[in-house]
Amino acid sequence: MPPRTPPPALLPNANIQGPIPEDFDFTPFLKTPEAILEWDLPLKVRIAKNREIEEANDASVTVTVETRAVPLPRPVDLDVGPPLCPYFFLSDLEILSLAENPKLSGTLGPYSPSLHSTIVALRANSKQATETLRQSREKEDKNLRAQLSGSMLNMNPSSNDLGRAVDLSIPLVYLMSIKYKQIPPLHFFINSRIDLANSHSSVVLTKREFPPAEYGLTEKVTILQSFLRKLIYLSSCVSLETQNVFLSHVFQRNMLEMRNIKKKMPETQKHKKEI
Repeated sequence: MPPRTPPPALLPNANIQGPIPEDFDFTPFLKTPEAILEWDLPLKVRIAKNREIEEANDASVTVTVETRAVPLPRPVDLDVGPPLCPYFFLSDLEILSLAENPKLSGTLGPYSPSLHSTIVALRANSKQATETLRQSREKEDKNLRAQLSGSMLNMNPSSNDLGRAVDLSIPLVYLMSIKYKQIPPLHFFINSRIDLANSHSSVVLTKREFPPAEYGLTEKVTILQSFLRKLIYLSSCVSLETQNVFLSHVFQRNMLEMRNIKKKMPETQKHKKEI
């Protein structure tokens, strides 16, 4: 009786008897498993292990793809590549820090090809985004200068400070003063001065009087006091803290003068004043 031919051995990677059939599913051998969450491993160790894993996985994918391309019938001993290994998880924040901090990335390399390409792409996108933002701000600044050039028609001028977006609103008392020819100097139109006038209206020196006759108004309007120009000019030369101290002294001096005048009044005048 002739000896029996032993059945073909199982292919170690495909885990079937050869040859690999036409309907064999190659997908599981080309798909990387879910990443391993192991935060106890330092970032440098995870990067080094991923570099080794990627090298092995690339070799396995190459074998599997080449086997799939072999025409039927395939050789009995032709096998696919080994199952792919999972990578160690790297968070988006960790990858972004590598892209934004060249000094840090220089101490943690070398990197796997895929991680290296990701870092390069992030740096390129960051440079492109920075350049796009710079061009956009230059365009906005140019348009703003064109709007404000030679004109005071804007009711709500915007700041030219590109570091922050500010929507300033000129107080009504200043608009009324400009309308009735009590125009403050240009020093007033500094952002810090307008902020001070809006946030501390009590330091704004105003008065109520009739506007010029050509306006035909029979009621008084609230406008700036004439000597406010001197205060505004002074404010352009000193800090906000010094301005507040100066204004406080002005009010205290005015109150003291009024008390002194009252003390010097004759008793009869005082009596009449009280009546």
